[in-house]
Amino acid sequence: MPENSVKRSRANEKNGASCKKLYMPEKSETISVSGYDASRLQALAYGAFQHLGWTVKYAGVNILLAYTPKSWGRCGNEITAKTEDNQLTVTSKMIHGESFDIRGRTKKDTRDFLSAIETTRAGNTDLNIQEWNEKIAALKDETMKAAEQEERSERS
Repeated sequence: MPENSVKRSRANEKNGASCKKLYMPEKSETISVSGYDASRLQALAYGAFQHLGWTVKYAGVNILLAYTPKSWGRCGNEITAKTEDNQLTVTSKMIHGESFDIRGRTKKDTRDFLSAIETTRAGNTDLNIQEWNEKIAALKDETMKAAEQEERSERS
């Protein structure tokens, strides 16, 4: 390879020109849930995550981010639940550099979550909703603090 080609290649790497965005498999599904506002749906989503044993890590306005458990030979997936009035969107995404979802795990995660939403919806009480909303509020505070901490460390 000519020397000037190597120089151009290295310059492109420094400028990020040779970096390609990796595609990681994901599956999204949106359902209509009439009679539920975004806040109540978010509480139901929290309850569904708990029912499945998935770890809810972050919370924002009408959004929850959770992770499926890791096990031998299996990395956890990232699950996002976004809510609007009368509507819920769930996305399961592989986040560990996988290129293909040969076993259909994202589809299975999405299906499991939607099934858990129905179970949670059928068995919830106002007390459950209140408890889940309190946990979501605490998680939102933790999420904001973590974001502020990260922002401060990036400035330093």
